[in-house]
Amino acid sequence: MDERAKNSKYRLLEIHLIIHSPKGFTFMKNLEHIKAAVDALTDKKGENIIALDIEGVSTLTDAIVVAEGAVDRHVNALAHNVRDDLKKKFGLIPHISEGEQTGEWVLLDYVHFIIHIFQPKTRDFYRIEQLYPEAKILEL
Repeated sequence: MDERAKNSKYRLLEIHLIIHSPKGFTFMKNLEHIKAAVDALTDKKGENIIALDIEGVSTLTDAIVVAEGAVDRHVNALAHNVRDDLKKKFGLIPHISEGEQTGEWVLLDYVHFIIHIFQPKTRDFYRIEQLYPEAKILEL
């Protein structure tokens, strides 16, 4: 893909996210949602959970949550629990959901925060937390 087409594709994604972002969201409201997601991960025995504030560090989103599940079924169970809890409590559904076919790495994109659930070896390979060394750890 040439550079112009690539930039056009990303610009369309950016416009889509601006248009479809939920109105009235504040970082404090996001914290409530993130806390609920972390609770849902904890309820299903998610491990090594960390939440990072990347607002101002990345233009992609305001925060990320990273967690581990032992095997593919565990990763998928964690993702389903997060999705169900956030929908039930707040009416939130992810704008993008990826990776449930393999269960190696599931991504749930709620626009203002993204949840990454990995198997340990995949998390170790990608080391996504290290992409944002300036990020602040969210104490939830």
